[in-house]
Amino acid sequence: MWFLVKDGILASLEVGDVTIMTVTDMDNVWTESLDGLQLKKRLAKLNPAIDLSDFGAPIDRIKQEIEKASLTFKDNICCLSLSFHWPPLPNEVKWQFELAKADDTTRIKINRQLVTGLAFSCQLLSRQTQVLKEVISEKDYHIRSIREQFDPNSNYIPPAGYRKWLGPFEEVPKVDTKFDLKTSLRAIEPIWDLVKPQLTESATDSKKDENDKKVNDNTDTDSKNEDDPFTEPMTPKKNKSLSAFQSPEKHAKRRRELEEERQARERRKRKRTF
Repeated sequence: MWFLVKDGILASLEVGDVTIMTVTDMDNVWTESLDGLQLKKRLAKLNPAIDLSDFGAPIDRIKQEIEKASLTFKDNICCLSLSFHWPPLPNEVKWQFELAKADDTTRIKINRQLVTGLAFSCQLLSRQTQVLKEVISEKDYHIRSIREQFDPNSNYIPPAGYRKWLGPFEEVPKVDTKFDLKTSLRAIEPIWDLVKPQLTESATDSKKDENDKKVNDNTDTDSKNEDDPFTEPMTPKKNKSLSAFQSPEKHAKRRRELEEERQARERRKRKRTF
């Protein structure tokens, strides 16, 4: 991975058994390779006041701070210097890479890799820019066409490519520009104050009626579920109901039966009460 260290100068740090630092300005290439022992020796050399015998080289911290490094060039040597705080240590730690100019084979190989990647990125960016231009141009046409519909004095005719797209907007009624939503909401509030008590009262009455109906249903269910071993509870059977086609004697007999059944139910209720 390449980092932009300075204008036009890129740096790359490869970490492994051997740490390789590479710097390039897209023409010249500087590089340095250090193993684990060489890293520890350089860290001790640059920080003599700190005891680093129990610590390895802070490669991860170097990689994080590499974009803040300073570069100096002298002859064929490039020095990349940086300083940072390392949590195990209270003091600031210094670090420096001393990179030598690479040979032509390495320079051509690295620069060719960078140029290939850069060319691909430029091509991709160019395509995305072209698509963005087309989207913005189409958006401008749409905004202009919709805006002109609210102007009664306009003779604007949308381009042929956008007439079909603007078809649904021509059917939309014009909006009153003087319409104030806040004023309308304030005008609705007094009406709600008048209607709200009626709605509340109606809801209370309907709820009361539902409760009364539930109580009556429960009472009827209790009377139907009475269990008496001597007398069968009265059920609204068709053959026992009063009929207009029955004789007066049968009417009187049926009335006596109903009265006896009623009195029997009353006696059972009184027995359960006491």
